[in-house]
Amino acid sequence: YCAGLVHDGDAIFLDISTTALAVSRHLKSHRNLTVITNSLITAQELLSVPSINVIIPGGTVQRETLSVTGKDGMEWVKKFNLRMGFFGAHGIGFPEGLTDVSQYEAQVKSEMVKQCKQVIGIFDATKWGRVGFASFAQLDEIDMVVTDQKADTALVAQAFASGIEVIQV
Repeated sequence: YCAGLVHDGDAIFLDISTTALAVSRHLKSHRNLTVITNSLITAQELLSVPSINVIIPGGTVQRETLSVTGKDGMEWVKKFNLRMGFFGAHGIGFPEGLTDVSQYEAQVKSEMVKQCKQVIGIFDATKWGRVGFASFAQLDEIDMVVTDQKADTALVAQAFASGIEVIQV
């Protein structure tokens, strides 16, 4: 579903989540696509596709997550205009918004949220009502959440009430 939201010629962000990695695998037929990611695994997944330009912001490689974090790389990406960003999360809380367990990953995600015209949370039903250590997107910054059919209906309704479009696939 998420890959279907992306158009040829778009510039997008994919975070380090396994869900974003799954989205990347469905983008390979797109043309003239630019993907910014701090995930070394996602970058490697897309490198074999000549029609996709992959950009990794500079910073420190995190061995545990195979990602790149750091303020210097985030300053560099501020010049880019991204149509959308796909963000996995440890959880979505009310009022905490999208959260992560790593302050370093949350810092990268928070900066990328500011660069994306459309912010899309991508996570399964287990993430609803969970709150991680660090918030990276407030409720009013989230445009859409794509989740599964098992998401708690009361929490989905709370998201709708907060102005978030929720798509259950």
